[in-house]
Amino acid sequence: MAPAMASLKPVQEILQSGVVPERYVQPKDNKRQADADGVVPLMETRVVDFSLVSSDPDELEKLHSALSSWGCAQLVNHGMSSSFLDEVREMSKQFFRLPSVEKEKYASKEGANDLEGYDNDNAVRNEEGAFNWNDKLHLQVHPENQRKLEF
Repeated sequence: MAPAMASLKPVQEILQSGVVPERYVQPKDNKRQADADGVVPLMETRVVDFSLVSSDPDELEKLHSALSSWGCAQLVNHGMSSSFLDEVREMSKQFFRLPSVEKEKYASKEGANDLEGYDNDNAVRNEEGAFNWNDKLHLQVHPENQRKLEF
């Protein structure tokens, strides 16, 4: 079991109380926090056409910018059907609704150099000193020969 999982509750358990613990509150000067008027800035490049990334330098730059500044991007034209994505979303919800003891059966290997498996790295502080809070399940799906089916 990863050290963070042993010491902190998963996000779902933290949220059951309806109160965000102070150690998870981001400072007001955080760039992604709301401005003085309480408005959270929108991501500049919200949608990236994945079919163009390898052929259009501007689209590649949009992807780079979104991932560098926000850590995420909305991809379109990626070749995955809506029904497949709905199924993945539903399975993800089912996994994260499991009790902690069940999720921990799929925990990342302590000391391993890869990210695969379930992890709760809430003990990691960000640059501003607040704790990050996320529970994650990282699965390598490509290339197929590197998939770890135990996860």
